[in-house]
Amino acid sequence: MAQTTKKQQGASPVVLLIILAIIGVGVFIGIQYIPQKMERGSVDTILSNIEKDHASTPFSSKQEIESQIANKLNIEGMNDMLDNFTVKEEENGFVIKAKYDRELNLIYTKKPVTYEKTIILQ
Repeated sequence: MAQTTKKQQGASPVVLLIILAIIGVGVFIGIQYIPQKMERGSVDTILSNIEKDHASTPFSSKQEIESQIANKLNIEGMNDMLDNFTVKEEENGFVIKAKYDRELNLIYTKKPVTYEKTIILQ
């Protein structure tokens, strides 16, 4: 009995184009989303470092906190974010708020992304 062997064929060009299009869309979205995720992580790190600094040596003035935030933003290379931080002095301590908006461009639509975090130093 003779065996018939069937030659394997690769994917057709149309299937390859579809796969490349799907990968391309994923890369396009990732290129926009990853920097925003990294920026959010840096802001979270800055705020947690401010909390740790305050726990070890309490801040005595609003200006001192603003100076620390400016220094930490400078180290991260994010000087343009300074306006997105607000420091308020209240009777029981300080309230630090970081808030900014970004836009995620998804081919046919734009999705606004808002980041907001508040910490209280007592």
